[in-house]
Amino acid sequence: MTNTDLKSKMERYFQRMIHVNAEALAMETANPLLSTLQVQVGQKFNAHMAKVQSAFPIFLPDGFEQTSSALLQAHGNDLAMNEWFFSNFTPTWGYYLGRLKMMSSAKAIWELALQITNDAEKKSSRIHKGTPYYFYSVTCILGGELEKGFLLMHAAMEEDKTTFGANYTTAPANAFVTLDYQKIDQWFHDEVKDLAEFLDSAIQEYNKRHATTSLQLDEFKRKFLQRGGDMQDVVFYFVYTLSRMKYIASNVEDPLTKTDFGSLAELQILFDLCQVLDCTIAELHSLQRNAKGDSYGLKERIQLLSGKVPSLGLDGNKLGQVNRYFNRDMSTALDDLVKGTFRFKGNVSPIRPTPIQEDFAISYGLRNSAAHNIKHSKVVYANYRTICSRVLNTIFYTVVNAK
Repeated sequence: MTNTDLKSKMERYFQRMIHVNAEALAMETANPLLSTLQVQVGQKFNAHMAKVQSAFPIFLPDGFEQTSSALLQAHGNDLAMNEWFFSNFTPTWGYYLGRLKMMSSAKAIWELALQITNDAEKKSSRIHKGTPYYFYSVTCILGGELEKGFLLMHAAMEEDKTTFGANYTTAPANAFVTLDYQKIDQWFHDEVKDLAEFLDSAIQEYNKRHATTSLQLDEFKRKFLQRGGDMQDVVFYFVYTLSRMKYIASNVEDPLTKTDFGSLAELQILFDLCQVLDCTIAELHSLQRNAKGDSYGLKERIQLLSGKVPSLGLDGNKLGQVNRYFNRDMSTALDDLVKGTFRFKGNVSPIRPTPIQEDFAISYGLRNSAAHNIKHSKVVYANYRTICSRVLNTIFYTVVNAK
């Protein structure tokens, strides 16, 4: 069979797959018995789909997988053909994702596409898989599987790096993992825009609290999100952590978050943000290592940052007081800082910290406490949004004061 014949046959297969699965969805509404449905539709039930728990069966014409594999083997290096092949899975995917919100079946579409592609690669040469990884990722993220979704999105980006070299930055996967909300030509733009708006609302909260060092989203994008180089991994982790933060913040009224374990999950996100702060100070202010080549800790970096940005004004004595308070009772220390009742010990009288000192004290205290302890805190789930905002403020402050 010629390559032209293979493509023509696959065109008929894809059209039949779209038609049959649309019929199947309509039939399922009236008759949920899958065995009866198989007889009515008269199509082969793919064995791969039978393994997908809770998935509505996806019906494929006989010979679909074999012909797909043959086409990919014949056109392994033809990007246009590969993109045509994968794009033909999207209509059926759209039925399951959009019509009945059948996430398991929608994911199974891309599991099938990747299975066929991986089998074809074993018999021929490398095939670009950025598209199936991207859409599989989108499906997982829409279904709330953030970790798997981000793993798949980064797999898509790695595929793009291998295939397109330096031009991978123009692909949709990179736009997602770097929160490029200005790139319109990406299927998942609405989700990127939504997350960017969540970030922007946090920046506006920062501006209200710290009016003398205001920041705008586009400036944050230029100084941080698009920094590249040694900051790339930090940006990736920030966007992933921000997405998790948003997911819980959007469900903060849910009773499931107001539990001891809920506070542990929230503490993990806050700890991850504190790590982002640590690395951001190091990279944007060149405070990675001391003269001996040893890596600075967060306490040292905040002290050194205070030397570069005097308005911060946190020395070793003040940070030591914060650390000791958190070591004695993290919840009480956190509560005092959130409410504004914490005071530094002065030579004559207690000293009230500035708003930015409170924010850095929260980040520093959480970073140390969460690194060495696993202990729930009702203060965390009672004030989750506020604490998230305070920790984000320290990152914003660090970026604003970077050259």
